[in-house]
Amino acid sequence: MGRTNAAPTGGPKLDLEAFSNLSNREGQVLALAAAGYLDKQISVELGVSLNTLRTYWTRVRTKVGEAPRSALAAAYVQHAAEEDLDLEPDWEIVYPERVMRVLSDRELAIPSQKGVEIPLDEVIAMVHPEDAPRIVALLEDVKTSGVDVFSYLVRVIVEGGIVITSAVVRVIRDDKGQVVRLLGRRIPNVDVRSPKINDIQVGYWEFDVRTGAFTGDKGFGKLFRVDHTSPDLRAQVRSRLHPGEGNETFLSDAITNKTERARATHRLIFDDKSTIWMTTDLRLEFEDGEPVRALGTVMSFH
Repeated sequence: MGRTNAAPTGGPKLDLEAFSNLSNREGQVLALAAAGYLDKQISVELGVSLNTLRTYWTRVRTKVGEAPRSALAAAYVQHAAEEDLDLEPDWEIVYPERVMRVLSDRELAIPSQKGVEIPLDEVIAMVHPEDAPRIVALLEDVKTSGVDVFSYLVRVIVEGGIVITSAVVRVIRDDKGQVVRLLGRRIPNVDVRSPKINDIQVGYWEFDVRTGAFTGDKGFGKLFRVDHTSPDLRAQVRSRLHPGEGNETFLSDAITNKTERARATHRLIFDDKSTIWMTTDLRLEFEDGEPVRALGTVMSFH
């Protein structure tokens, strides 16, 4: 018998060395489970039926040991990333404050610098809308699942497009078992089929706070499917926002609150009822402490 380790939930021992004997597909199943994918999502991601997926789980348990799904996934991550777990973390998330602190000078997918604190909600806002619910659910599950380590694979929206990033995360708990910190270190993307990245459209716009003039370039007009030279461009753009998304006042709120930089994700709906997701990066310019110009970059990912 090889090296063993107790399951995070206090279950039976797992043969950690047996993870090296897993097939590539069995490893993919565990990596996706550790990244927060549900079985239905794993079957879609890997292009297999749920029955086939159950067979993979049976094979994994036969080789490694009987344990809950979350414990198997956590042990797999710990086995695959032991060296990374022993290294200094790149960032931490602190509870109950729910802030992310950058701890190293290594390049991260999220644009930031060492020592900077970012509200967790702002970090999640940078995640692709199709991945964000999974990451939120993963963070909630950590509070009750008892796992000590997990990983994730996620798409992050940056100014130049979309970046795929992976990290291994160590969970720190207090003497009552409550999560107080998450320590993360970026690792090479796990060996799973990468989430699809389709065509990306980029456009730019400008709003003069003093005159109310709103202009956009050709890319902006193409993304919103409007005439970018139209005198009522802003009204046309607002008509494209999907009702109920709650981002109608994004620009005016930023100006009122004098927010130097802001980001929001919107869903657009067109005349044919088709929809796309879009992210806006906004930057305000000031004179004498007052905002005078808003500059924006919009990106669609569909």
